[in-house]
Amino acid sequence: MIRRFVIALAAVFLFALPLAAYADVVFGNDFLDKHRDKTEPVGRSFIVDGPDGYVSVKVKPGSEKEEIRIDNGAIVHIVAVYKHKGAYWGITPSNHAYYYCGWFPMDELLVYYDSADFAFEHSGEFYEYTGDFDKVLAAEGFYIWQWPGADREKINYINEYLEPGALKTEYAWMDGEGNEWIYLLIWGGYSTHGGYSDAAEGWVCINDPQNGNIPAFNPAPEPSPWSPPDGSGTTGPGSSGSEPPLPLLIIIIAAALAVVLILVLRRKKAKA
Repeated sequence: MIRRFVIALAAVFLFALPLAAYADVVFGNDFLDKHRDKTEPVGRSFIVDGPDGYVSVKVKPGSEKEEIRIDNGAIVHIVAVYKHKGAYWGITPSNHAYYYCGWFPMDELLVYYDSADFAFEHSGEFYEYTGDFDKVLAAEGFYIWQWPGADREKINYINEYLEPGALKTEYAWMDGEGNEWIYLLIWGGYSTHGGYSDAAEGWVCINDPQNGNIPAFNPAPEPSPWSPPDGSGTTGPGSSGSEPPLPLLIIIIAAALAVVLILVLRRKKAKA
């Protein structure tokens, strides 16, 4: 029971990470520490598109002091923005994925479509998945898509050690051809064969998981300028107010951790 709950808890964390990333930068930048109450959460990916072939990342909005230069074409994650003298600046998270923490001029970034955008656009069409994972478990390998019908690189996941307990999904979506897609989380997994499977997440066509040649029926739009929180054209995951409040997220995670702790203590007591 504990193992099943831990897998479910892992799924909560994986889904929540993009939304909770704003908390990662609390100690990553002095300017943010002092002005966080004046920032707006964003939590989405962008592609670098500076006029000089790069973007100069600053230690604080409007500063001349450069933290680092990032070449055009790089994908960055902006977690919050701050308005300085009429212009918006965005900050990257300070965590294991980034070795720097600085401020980007938002007019030198373009919105990069990703799985969060797909979820935002189609969330009203999602439903609870009640099927099984038999076709996935039986396949020697299967494809994990960034989103259904994506035109981006997909993962060819080699299935060696997967067990049913290593797989978790809650959401499913049906495309126009009647194919069912599930958002699959693979939380490692260990088998009696003596090996471990890699952790991964993404969309799998449950009807035909081994088919990596499904046409790209849902290609990503071209990167476009970002709409600020006070603009009239703001839509999508980067919009102001589109994310759930952080305190609620903290409460959910704290409650889940408390349940895990109770289960572990009960198990130790039973063995005593």
